[in-house]
Amino acid sequence: MALAEPRQRSATLLARQLRLLVGALVLALYVVGLLATAMGSRRAVEAELSAAAADAAHDLAGSLGPATTRGDRDAVAAALDTVVARSHLRVASVATPGADPWVQRERARQARRCPAWLAHLLPVASSPHALDIDGTGGAARVTVLADAARGQDLVWEAVLHTAVPAAIAAVALLLGVWSAVGAVSRPLRGLEAKARDALRWDAAPDRADAAAGDVVSAALAELGRRSRLLLTGAQALASTLHERASRDQLTGLLTRSWLLDILEYRRRDPEQAWTGALLLARVDGVKGVNDTFGYAAGDDVLRETARLLEDTLGHGPEVLIAHLAGGEFAAFVPSAGPVATRERVATLNAALGRLASRLRFPTSLVTYAGGAYFHGQTISALFAEADRDLRKTEWRNVPGRPSEGPVRPRHEPDDGGRRDATVAALRSGGLRLLLQPAVAYDSRALRHLEAYARIEGNGSEPLMPVGELLAAGDPAVAAEVDRAVVAEALRRLADHPGDQPMAVNLAPSSLRAPGMSEWLASAARASPAQARRLILEIADPGVQAAVPEAAALAERLAPFGVRLAVDHFGTGAASFDYLHRLPLCHLKIDGSFAARLERHVDSRCYVRAAAHIARGLGIPVYVEAIESEAQWQALEGLGVDGAQGYHLGRPG
Repeated sequence: MALAEPRQRSATLLARQLRLLVGALVLALYVVGLLATAMGSRRAVEAELSAAAADAAHDLAGSLGPATTRGDRDAVAAALDTVVARSHLRVASVATPGADPWVQRERARQARRCPAWLAHLLPVASSPHALDIDGTGGAARVTVLADAARGQDLVWEAVLHTAVPAAIAAVALLLGVWSAVGAVSRPLRGLEAKARDALRWDAAPDRADAAAGDVVSAALAELGRRSRLLLTGAQALASTLHERASRDQLTGLLTRSWLLDILEYRRRDPEQAWTGALLLARVDGVKGVNDTFGYAAGDDVLRETARLLEDTLGHGPEVLIAHLAGGEFAAFVPSAGPVATRERVATLNAALGRLASRLRFPTSLVTYAGGAYFHGQTISALFAEADRDLRKTEWRNVPGRPSEGPVRPRHEPDDGGRRDATVAALRSGGLRLLLQPAVAYDSRALRHLEAYARIEGNGSEPLMPVGELLAAGDPAVAAEVDRAVVAEALRRLADHPGDQPMAVNLAPSSLRAPGMSEWLASAARASPAQARRLILEIADPGVQAAVPEAAALAERLAPFGVRLAVDHFGTGAASFDYLHRLPLCHLKIDGSFAARLERHVDSRCYVRAAAHIARGLGIPVYVEAIESEAQWQALEGLGVDGAQGYHLGRPG
């Protein structure tokens, strides 16, 4: 994928626009030429008609004197008929005292060949000419009026004679100019293609062009190579900063402070599906290993424990595993209920029992695991419950103490009932969208609105937040929620016309839900104006786990103008690879970074590096959860495009 892939090839678009412009100009010239011809013909015809009428009046005034004096009507009428026919007059008359007119002759109306629109647009004027008849002492006058209809037909004939040659000339000119535009744009298209290929991440140097001495191609290839090197280096630096800020150097797991920041931010964000099991693991006897085999052996124990936890709990981006201190470890596994929490604790205890067999030296290590399920308590309370469960496990394994039955966590919530009530409220129309602004950093101008989903019931049943409902792990329910959210967003966009985009969250499981992409395409097709303002945001870990599906969805929705974005960027592994493969309209750095910007240099460096990388790929960058002026000021110099959070605007 190119560093900044244009929506349409600029050279092709430029050639098309030039051809349309030339066509419009030629058409305008053709019409103006015909109008000029018609107007010139009208002036010539009017002058000709006026001259013919004057000549006819003069001839009649000189020849009708004797007949008029004798009172010979027949002779006068014959003379008038002759002049009317010869000079294409409309009317010729002789007036005498007491007889007005005395004799009058009119030319019979002829069928008009001139169309009515031209006669209305360019009417031919005809004025009467009157002279005293010679020998009558001014007692008799002759009056003639030229035939304007005849003049109108002459104008039309002149237009017809000009139209065909002018049309041939216009077409020839048009074809010539279009060919010239094509000839000029062809090398531009070739240059554009070379530039696009040079900036592709998988592009190879064009040896043929370089050998042929194509300086432009060689320069573009070198520019692309250097751009890739710069961005690759920036990505490596950002990944290193992410590792330094979030990873324990010995085990490669998350640090204690990083885990606490992530969990605290997710606890306060009802949109995130973070509910699950907190597992604590302890390895006793590391000091004895250090004393017996040396500190390197103790480090091996900690590293092997980290690998054991990863092998047991999984390597997915949604699983958070941290090294707390010494031989203490913690893991947070989403989408785990109370029963699943107990099962995971039992599985982890069994796996930790095999730790000694994975080491290259004999040890007398003792391992324990405990856990707690989140049911709305604070993070400190959650850790306290997990620690109590860990101590119970340790106490049950004291030699000589009788074994006890499984200990059930206290205050287990009725998640099945809450989930059913929430789904019922969703289906009965209880979905509401709260809108929060995302603003530009330089001006605080509104860039887009993010829609947060809320499900409201009748008040008799406790309902789950949308994030917790999605965390239950049912793909069908997640797809149903997403369909309802998208439909409501399209309705809200229709109620508020304009060009302001609206972003809604899409559950990662919906990327693989059967029929979901077809439904989204159908909804976008039914509301084309609103679809062009719709943005689908997918959480970073979910995108990393389903890049092909996200790319296919983006391609499916691109014709309708629906765009994709990445939400909670940085919570998964520090990977920038998929950014090159998806046409993203923006990405949002996770809110857990906002809380660390003021006190962690590594976090600020990571945000700056991530912003520069994304903007180098043409992707705007926002930071979530800005909740104070100090956090807003901490964004200065980091290169982000904007932010959102309670400090900038609460959802409403």
